[in-house]
Amino acid sequence: MSFEDKQILKTIDGLYEAALRPHLWPAALDRVGDLLGQTSLLLTMLDHRDNVLGKSITSRIDPYRVELFHREYNTPATNPNLGRNNLLSVGQLVFTREVCDRESFLKSGVYADCYGPEGLLDEINVILSRTETSMTGLAIMGQARRGPFGSDDVRLIRGLIPHLQRAVQVRSHMEELDAQRQALSDTLDYVEFGIVVLDAEGRVVVANRVAQEVARQRDGLLLSTSGLATSNPAETERLHSLIAAATRQRLSSGGTMVVSRPSGRKALSILTCPLAGHEMDSGSHRAVTAIFITDPERRIDGLQERLACLYGLTQREAMLASLLTQGQDLREASEHLGVSLSTVQSHLKHILEKTGTHRQAECVALFLSSLAPVSSPQESNHSPCTRRLARESALNLDAERMSCGPGANGLSGNARTRSRPTGPPHNSA
Repeated sequence: MSFEDKQILKTIDGLYEAALRPHLWPAALDRVGDLLGQTSLLLTMLDHRDNVLGKSITSRIDPYRVELFHREYNTPATNPNLGRNNLLSVGQLVFTREVCDRESFLKSGVYADCYGPEGLLDEINVILSRTETSMTGLAIMGQARRGPFGSDDVRLIRGLIPHLQRAVQVRSHMEELDAQRQALSDTLDYVEFGIVVLDAEGRVVVANRVAQEVARQRDGLLLSTSGLATSNPAETERLHSLIAAATRQRLSSGGTMVVSRPSGRKALSILTCPLAGHEMDSGSHRAVTAIFITDPERRIDGLQERLACLYGLTQREAMLASLLTQGQDLREASEHLGVSLSTVQSHLKHILEKTGTHRQAECVALFLSSLAPVSSPQESNHSPCTRRLARESALNLDAERMSCGPGANGLSGNARTRSRPTGPPHNSA
């Protein structure tokens, strides 16, 4: 294999690496420029609904010229080449000299501001991909001193185009997956119970906002890069047993337990569930087990407003409904609201009428079943979820606190647990 062939293969490898690691795109384009010699490249997204240039990746071009190009010459009115791009077939090579008069081009503003200062003259354009809303184009611009692109250059470019197209398609697909993953991450942060996703080694892959808040309290549940543990060694052993069983998919419906809290607050409820289909995923951080954490003392943000909106309650009625949903009885609620017991009973009567229920217990059950346990993550100052815990500072937890129990998959000792089954997270207020 000749040296040139090795360089071509190295260039092709670089394109596919860039598809997976976007920060490598400039270096990949540099290699293409090296093959052609004295060449600069511009990879650009174009929204062809309004012919406006989007993000660009450059090789050997002054960033200022690219910024100027985007600011002043990003519409067909200021850059005729953009309008012609819509007429090109995907993969079709077009020389600027074939579609634009050379003398007119040299007198144009885009040449004076962008091409001329960089010493660029000859140019080949190709559309690498096109969708209903956008297209990706590549401009290959030769230095004036190198002379026009020849037949060997064109042959080499044609050989690279399929690989450039495939790399762009892979990158586009990866960006779609990233967007979907981010949307899921944002959704998890709205949920008002904790969610932790573990890999096959018991390490944390995902921890949503509430799970991180619970862990920061260091009151019963401990969370670090190495996995989950509790403040009680026996409960840690029980938790790891459930995680191990879920990892091996022995508990198809999940396992439950409670985690006591040294502060004396009500125990946390834990539900472990295996994630279906994980055996087909060979990734190093594949998700295999989901952990749901319910804090019975956690209050749903905006509960009063939601109840008022759902059932047409007055402000006082909504306040009472919120207190009843949080476990207070009528006497406690009357003291909290600073009104008489008879006034509270009158409010309750109106609430029952508006909700179509007949007893206080029935009404509270309705509230609990109809309220989605979510709140806006913007109301919290904590970091977004799905931050991989390689950044352990996101949780500020030290691994030493995990010493109270074995690793996620290491089961040792025969200590008896005080666990008892609980309902799924959404059953708690």
